Amino acid sequence: LSDGIADAAESRCALHLVTNDPNLARLSACKSHFIGFFSSLFMTSIMFMVGMELTKALTPDPTLQRLMVETFPLIGMGNVVQSSGLISASLLGAQGKSGLSTLLQFLGNWCVTITLAAMFTYGLHINLQGLASAVVMGLALSGVGNAYLLMRSEWEVAAAMFSKEFLRYSEPKQ
Repeated sequence: LSDGIADAAESRCALHLVTNDPNLARLSACKSHFIGFFSSLFMTSIMFMVGMELTKALTPDPTLQRLMVETFPLIGMGNVVQSSGLISASLLGAQGKSGLSTLLQFLGNWCVTITLAAMFTYGLHINLQGLASAVVMGLALSGVGNAYLLMRSEWEVAAAMFSKEFLRYSEPKQ
């Protein structure tokens, strides 16, 4: 669901930037974050409601079921953080800053997630909860970084650049 919202937000913001309307692009980005946040809360609440039945459908082993149920709060938090980060990354891509967003995702995954997962697993001997929390922390770092860059973006500069490029390519060739 959040992927579809992110794709729609990217298209909508790119349209507003090409038509040189940075205020509507900024407003569309804020609305997309709002919709994405509440849709991820809705999906997470559904996951919490059907959690026990979901674990029973995945495995008959009670030990694995207990481990999965213990990680549900972390997975729910990760869903909300991942949704915000995904929407922010898509909106940065609409501004032409996808390289910067990719760098933040790389740092979040390799520098935070992998490092913490190894430390929690081999150093502290924490089970599945350690791995899930490492993933959530990596997603949180990249998501907050993308959201910070998005909110600090100069929408007017991006709109002027995109509208100029659009006019250059849309002029008829003679």
